Amino acid sequence: MDDTKKRIHKYIEKHDLIRSDDKLLVAVSGGPDSFALLHFLWSANLVPKEAIAVAHLNHHLRENAEKEQLAVQTFCEERDIPFFIEEVDVKKRAEKLQKGIEETARIVRYDFFEKVMAENNINKLVLAHHADDQIETILMRLVRGSSSIGWSGIQPKREVRGGYAIRPFLPITKAEIIEYATKHALPYEIDESNTSQEYTRNRYRTQLLPFLSKENPAVYEHFKRFSEETSEDFQFLEELASNLLKKNLIQNGKQSTLLLSDFKNEANPLQRRAIHLLLMYLYNDDGRVITVNHIYQIIQMIQSENPSSSIDLPKKLTVIRSYNELHFQFGERHAPPEFYHQLELNDRIELDNKASIRLKLKSSVVQTNGLNGMLLDAEDITLPLIVRNRVNGDRMTMKGQAGSKKLKDIFIDAKIPRQERDNLPVITDYTGKILWVPGVKKSAYDREFSRSKKQYIIRYTRNIGGNESMHNDIQKVLISEDELQEKIRELGRELTAEYEGRNPLVVGVLKGATPFMTDLLKRIDTYLEMDFMDVSSYGNGTVSSGEVKIIKDLNASVEGRDVLIIEDIIDSGRTLSYLVDLIKYRKAKSVKLVTLLDKPAGRNVAIEADYVGFVVPNEFVVGYGLDYAERYRNLPYIGILKPEIYSE
Repeated sequence: MDDTKKRIHKYIEKHDLIRSDDKLLVAVSGGPDSFALLHFLWSANLVPKEAIAVAHLNHHLRENAEKEQLAVQTFCEERDIPFFIEEVDVKKRAEKLQKGIEETARIVRYDFFEKVMAENNINKLVLAHHADDQIETILMRLVRGSSSIGWSGIQPKREVRGGYAIRPFLPITKAEIIEYATKHALPYEIDESNTSQEYTRNRYRTQLLPFLSKENPAVYEHFKRFSEETSEDFQFLEELASNLLKKNLIQNGKQSTLLLSDFKNEANPLQRRAIHLLLMYLYNDDGRVITVNHIYQIIQMIQSENPSSSIDLPKKLTVIRSYNELHFQFGERHAPPEFYHQLELNDRIELDNKASIRLKLKSSVVQTNGLNGMLLDAEDITLPLIVRNRVNGDRMTMKGQAGSKKLKDIFIDAKIPRQERDNLPVITDYTGKILWVPGVKKSAYDREFSRSKKQYIIRYTRNIGGNESMHNDIQKVLISEDELQEKIRELGRELTAEYEGRNPLVVGVLKGATPFMTDLLKRIDTYLEMDFMDVSSYGNGTVSSGEVKIIKDLNASVEGRDVLIIEDIIDSGRTLSYLVDLIKYRKAKSVKLVTLLDKPAGRNVAIEADYVGFVVPNEFVVGYGLDYAERYRNLPYIGILKPEIYSE
């Protein structure tokens, strides 16, 4: 075996490109590279000969396209190799897709290859890229400003639909391929377009490569090592970046939101890698759209002291910084609609966001307890009231303060995202006095209930499906109902294996764990017993008080039992630490803890769960058993509560 073949075999083995039970589809254009690849695979006995098939796409772009097609077809027929062909007028397809010729040709090639693979149960697509292609690609990407693994050039293996695309010729040069093809008298055709200086790759091939080879004949080996080492480095970083995104990325319909509270404290290389990974996801792995400048622009937004900024990226992707959140969304940016309404007594208006505002006269039959609105003394204001967008120069008279304050500053203090401010209703009286910005701030005109004064009531109702809804108090859906149930099924399988034949005592921590426990126990397929404890350290606040109280103790004895504690969330950890120590003190045989959510950033004591559903960011989360002041437990998902709800 000569040196060229040895290096190819060694490369195939190193990167696990071909196994004996693989089925191969060799892409053969008719040029020396792909003909040499086909001949090598046919004679190398890496797989049985009947496991090799050939695909040829006639682009109708070159004068000798018919000769190439005939040469490949004849070669295959002489050796009884399955031959698949498709003819596409790439110029017409490019016009239809409104893309360049090269990009369109690549799209139709891979569509054809993947279709053949799927129809014939083939798992490997074999391509003839070589060491010259590798150097050209790395240089082109560096000059263009690609980032991340793009610097590493062509990868030996990558996923395609139905299998993998592999490139076993990457360790050998074009000259070695020509020598191989000549030695074996292969009937290849030369692509006349390869010498045209019109194409970027050809300029690199004819001008840069000869210079580099002359400077150092070992340049091919150096670029090969550079590609392999940087690939390994990037893959390691991308694993870390992927885990970072999982902890801090929220998918909400068409919008992706990156939570910055923890993310911005990570090392810069990890931030850059995570942003690149996110952009690759958003652009459906089309790395050609992404440049280094895009990533650095986003990093600059994250690290800037300016809490509100935005940039526009290719294909109408907008990135908006809003305090500790970074929003990514495709589509045109539209100016917010202007609105202006007059509100007379007993009138009700509905805004574009489905919220409604009503003005009524206070009376003995009007309910004011828990009022979602405000009371006004009639003597202080002039009707009709006005509901409108904000305007430049708006100021509000504040409770307990002398003078007034700019509405802009009020929004900044309340951390209202800039893109949302123009959509908020500003309620004034007819003389222009600002009375209220619902959900943000009430003015000094807000009054306590009075039996002696004539008063008006403004009610503001946020609607979903026409009814006032707690869903409107949720800033973001963090974990969907489907995601919850999928995770519960997974935990159920693990706990079934853990407790098979042990008849554990399962202890639910009231009240928050009840929905989670109810669904989880349906998925644990073994005998068990249930009991409940109510242990609390919160009260009506959002921060743990530190004082642990037993409100309801267990009915059953834990002595000698395997105990599984089910909790909704581990935050500070005080409650669970106390409970675990208590059960151990009562001589349980074993104590394990399963929690739906884990919030490590809130931890004050050293405790870790044995089973964790989701790790959540340091936000106030509610739903699916979790509450704020006993509300929101019945939400079917986990959501982040709007700060204005618990800061009022």
